[in-house]
Amino acid sequence: MRRLPFVAPVAVLGGLWSAGVGCTVENAGFDPRIDAAGNPVLRDLASFAGCQPPQRRCQAGGALSERCVGGAFQPDRACPIDSSCDGGYCRPPPRNDGAQGHPCKSESDCGPTALTAGYSCQPFVADPMPPPLVDLRCARQVGGGGSGVPCTAGVECRSGYCILERGTCFRACAGADSDCPPRGPVKLVCRPAMIRVEGTDVKLNSCQVP
Repeated sequence: MRRLPFVAPVAVLGGLWSAGVGCTVENAGFDPRIDAAGNPVLRDLASFAGCQPPQRRCQAGGALSERCVGGAFQPDRACPIDSSCDGGYCRPPPRNDGAQGHPCKSESDCGPTALTAGYSCQPFVADPMPPPLVDLRCARQVGGGGSGVPCTAGVECRSGYCILERGTCFRACAGADSDCPPRGPVKLVCRPAMIRVEGTDVKLNSCQVP
């Protein structure tokens, strides 16, 4: 018996052709990077719905503000004791019978007395829109570093802030050098300083080493 040549049904060929074309279309979920073991890194498609700078948020269940970096939220500022986080920013603590929550222009406005011990004059973002508006309020001190003390991070300072260009602790002052305490034999001066308050660069008067 003579064997006839096999001819694939058109429907089957059409399906194979469609499958072939599908393999050549770029896969949005494919990431060509590999890890240290040589295995491909799989891209989490949910990451495409990540944040975008300058978005901010408050960490769930904690008094911690977060900022968007590289599509993900990262901690920015641990709010002082008795403060809370709202709208992505630490808010001033509520007023009490001591210094807490009261407006200040200088660290001197927040102590030292029996009622105000342990407080410092700290900046809080009132309005992030340019030009940024920052309020100074008395709040629980963050670290132990005072006027002009060297620092690498804000948590080392009473105010919770390190002066960007100097690498010394920020200490609010009212504008006059007489508002600044001496640091050993050095008489500090009150001068404008740049600090970054939850993503907002602001210039405020601070006691500094001349």
